[in-house]
Amino acid sequence: MGIKAATSQPSSIAGNTAPNPPAPTPPPGTRLFQNTRANDLTEELNKAQRLGVKPIRGTGSEFEQAINEGTIKWAVTQDGDLLVMPKYVQGQELAHTVLTNGQPVLAAGEAEIAGTEGQYVGIEINNHTGHYFSIHIRRLPNR
Repeated sequence: MGIKAATSQPSSIAGNTAPNPPAPTPPPGTRLFQNTRANDLTEELNKAQRLGVKPIRGTGSEFEQAINEGTIKWAVTQDGDLLVMPKYVQGQELAHTVLTNGQPVLAAGEAEIAGTEGQYVGIEINNHTGHYFSIHIRRLPNR
């Protein structure tokens, strides 16, 4: 299963109040990362709505505008769709959960990308997210 451009936006973000359809089942052995801050989801979605933020498909002019304006947050949905959005809007940081309406993801992170007309350069791409991955810091023994 490869990453593909998203074909639709999560229904609550797109202005549709209908419940989200069940997510497709990923192939066996695929690891899904769950939202570790589910209690914050309603507030995060409301904030994004107030700021007029909607997930952007991983192609097209909106994508190119977002990547050329600064750091983006990205997520790959359960069905392999790549969704992005600006990390900050009007000085306020947005949560990764806005991209998927809190649904589990295959991967998520932040990126600095530049490009135009379908030609992109990844300057920095990471898996930094506080909602989908728990970061464990292990102390190394003194030597």
